[in-house]
Amino acid sequence: HIARGVVNQLRHLGITNAQDLLFYFPSRYDDLSKIIPIKEARVGQRVVLRGRIELLKATRSKYRRKAVTHGVVADTTGAIRVVWFNQPWIAKMFKEGDELYLVGEVKDDGSGAYLAAPVYEKVAPNHAATHVARIVPVYPSTEKLSQKQIRFLVQRVLSLTRQVADPLPREIASRYRLLALPQALDFVHFPPDEKRLELARRRLKFDELLRLQLFAVSIKRELQKVPASLALQRD
Repeated sequence: HIARGVVNQLRHLGITNAQDLLFYFPSRYDDLSKIIPIKEARVGQRVVLRGRIELLKATRSKYRRKAVTHGVVADTTGAIRVVWFNQPWIAKMFKEGDELYLVGEVKDDGSGAYLAAPVYEKVAPNHAATHVARIVPVYPSTEKLSQKQIRFLVQRVLSLTRQVADPLPREIASRYRLLALPQALDFVHFPPDEKRLELARRRLKFDELLRLQLFAVSIKRELQKVPASLALQRD
């Protein structure tokens, strides 16, 4: 079940069904696949980390009365503070001992380095991450529809790629060394690596060029009919 507000935002993007989602391609990608040890995180860098929560609590700022969630995340090389503003639910979502992927900028507030408002995702054994620690798709969107929401929805329908009919004959796909359409759809949304992303793009670009050529041929045939019909009218 999708909330009505999300459905309305999807409609603004021209998405009304699962097929629309499958063919709603990312506009760009963020390569967040390189995870570094915590000890190598430097102030001013945007980093991808993986660590276990050692401390997590929500408080309220004395001066601005804002909700602040403080934490400490550690790996085998060291530990770093993490801070989120106005996201008190994070302290309820996770507990000490949970392992997270984190992406954010390392800052220094005078009392040491910390990760400012990082994007987070819980490490799930035997499952690839969706929003971090990989090549992450970034979709055209609206202000009220987050990237996490779009990725979640795309992931939910991605299994349907096996039901998508591939209009390209196998001999043509083989001749030009093109991916099957279902595989190209998988890789264009959640590419395992740059090589397979490029293969997916190649297949989808081939399809687009083919559609343009077929459209041009149909227009040419229609134009060829015009003189004959005009001649009949004159008679």
